Amino acid sequence: EESPANLGLNFAIGDQWKVLGRRGGFVFTTDYGSKWKGTKRDITIYNVGGDGELSFMHGYDLEQLVREVSLSAFLSGGLEWEDDSVSLTSMVVRSTDDMARQYEGYNGDLGDDIRVRRIRWVERMLVSNQLVGSHTIKDWHKLKLDWGYGVSLASRLEPDRVETRQDREGATDAWFLSDRPEGNQRVFSDLQDWVHSGRFDFELPYDQWAGEESKLKWGFSAYGKMREVDTRRYKFGDRGPLSSDETIAQMDPADIFVPEHIGVDGYQLTEVTLSTDSFTADHVILSGYLMTELPITNEVTLIAGLRMEGSEQVLETFKPFSPTLEKERADLTTYDVLPSFLLQYQLNPKMVLRGGYGRTISRPNFRELSPAVSIDLTGGRLRFGNPELDRAFIDSGDISWQWYLEAGEVVSVGAFYKYFTKPIETVVIPSAQLSVSYANAESAVNYGVEFDFRKNFSFIDVALRDLFLGGNVAWIQSNVNLSAEASTNTSK
Repeated sequence: EESPANLGLNFAIGDQWKVLGRRGGFVFTTDYGSKWKGTKRDITIYNVGGDGELSFMHGYDLEQLVREVSLSAFLSGGLEWEDDSVSLTSMVVRSTDDMARQYEGYNGDLGDDIRVRRIRWVERMLVSNQLVGSHTIKDWHKLKLDWGYGVSLASRLEPDRVETRQDREGATDAWFLSDRPEGNQRVFSDLQDWVHSGRFDFELPYDQWAGEESKLKWGFSAYGKMREVDTRRYKFGDRGPLSSDETIAQMDPADIFVPEHIGVDGYQLTEVTLSTDSFTADHVILSGYLMTELPITNEVTLIAGLRMEGSEQVLETFKPFSPTLEKERADLTTYDVLPSFLLQYQLNPKMVLRGGYGRTISRPNFRELSPAVSIDLTGGRLRFGNPELDRAFIDSGDISWQWYLEAGEVVSVGAFYKYFTKPIETVVIPSAQLSVSYANAESAVNYGVEFDFRKNFSFIDVALRDLFLGGNVAWIQSNVNLSAEASTNTSK
């Protein structure tokens, strides 16, 4: 059976005006899309033996059909007057995935074939609003103030994921409802993310010792993210004689779990929610910075700054209706000072030599911190987070030469080097069933050289001045030093 054709619709409108010396305008767009995506693929899963060699474990043929429907709207409007402006941007994005999937094939744990079916419907929504403004206070030495506030809500709703597994009995060539824990399962999950952010940025022009115009910039920002994940798992467990009736067990799963088979004589719905399935998490970042743009000579300009950040990430698991259960908690609180500088040398009006250094950080996200366990395929890798993760530091240095031939044309050659302290890496944990988690490696380096260019064709004919040819070539080398506990390999 063929899937319906994909469909996409969009509409846009905008206008601008000028009233009482103030300029205003708006733009509104909306989009609708519906598309189908069918997938067929072979999946082979290997295990690592004690001698380090790969051994075959499972092999499946997978078929999947997904219908994706999306609806979005975007509205932006603003006002400008003299050296001031204010604008508001709002956005709503909603998408749904309706999926049916089946995979069938050999399972090494069973020693025979299995058939797993999943039906899932997921709704995702994002609502975002951002108010920003820019003002110049002429009486205060032309002090410029930029500010902004944003609030957004992201949600993911999975109201009833149904998954069933059947095992093949080779002697009779019959398929039976599996008595394994994943033999049947229904999952209900709800995720909500609230994000609030605000900032104030100031810019003050001043003259340095030779009268050259310089700039002093400083600012403050705050960011807060709150996430709540509530997941419940259920399965039909054996209760009475009907649940052990082989005639019923050989039926299609859709015909097994019907009212006449559910009750004290058959199957009973029980909760199998894990203690790590649900969690709450908060992340707060407070930061401030100070920087200057300072001409040293007519040819040399220095841009240097310092950023200070305080961050607190707290994640706590909970099991509904089990207040006495011990909770798993991740708490990562840090205070960091992050310097940076850029030195620019103007070789001539068309050539610039630049060199710089900067320190940044990379923090684990909630998924990487959460001990919640997920698995996509039977016999596949378990995936879970690590509450003990720490942030990573990235020290970067680069040097580059740019030659601006004409407007829009450039030739550039550069080299870069990055050193990572405690980078967050995905690691494989050898066990009866291979597991994937995250760990801080000892260190990593990333370095390379890069060449790129952009040239128009006006040298052939002036009519071709808007036709460009561009390209980029890079050589990059990376190396990660893993801790001995994180993996069977100590580097990669």
